[in-house]
Amino acid sequence: MRKAIQKGFTMIELLVVIAVIGVMATAVLSAINPLEQINKGNDTGLRSDAEQVLGAVDRYYSSLAYFPWQNGANDNFVNVAWQNVIDLNTNRSALTNMENTQEIKHGFTLRLTDVKRTPIYLMYDNSSASPTMYACFVPKSNSFLTEAFNRCKGTAVTAGTPFGATGEACAGTVGASTTCNTTKNCYVCLP
Repeated sequence: MRKAIQKGFTMIELLVVIAVIGVMATAVLSAINPLEQINKGNDTGLRSDAEQVLGAVDRYYSSLAYFPWQNGANDNFVNVAWQNVIDLNTNRSALTNMENTQEIKHGFTLRLTDVKRTPIYLMYDNSSASPTMYACFVPKSNSFLTEAFNRCKGTAVTAGTPFGATGEACAGTVGASTTCNTTKNCYVCLP
């Protein structure tokens, strides 16, 4: 009698293949670090939102000749120092003013005012020779933290900027920032 030859894999062969695939999947996941990728995506979104806020403020000022946090052209509240965008909206209706003039959409205002979201801070000081508006945030990803640290390490103290004498953007250590890396509280600022 002839013995029938079985086609297929044995249980041992299948288990070995599954184990090899598991080891390879673990290696790939540890190499791409999904949490870092999520944080990097969130930081990229924050950078984009900060750019949108700066653009909206510029457009608002260009069309009305005063800032959205001012009550009119004669309002002396021009400079903002480390104001959370939400605080500007609470105190001076800045986001509402930009929404009413169609500089930003309502959905964007809702996103900015979400309490679970990392805040964006505005800084503007017109007392310097060339005043510039800055939008800053504290990043979560290592790549953005490194960018903030390197900017703080290589920046000279400049009055009227987030890197001024008090060094708000650099945890008070402009030019020689060591606390940025350990405390992770340096800001990424966009002019």
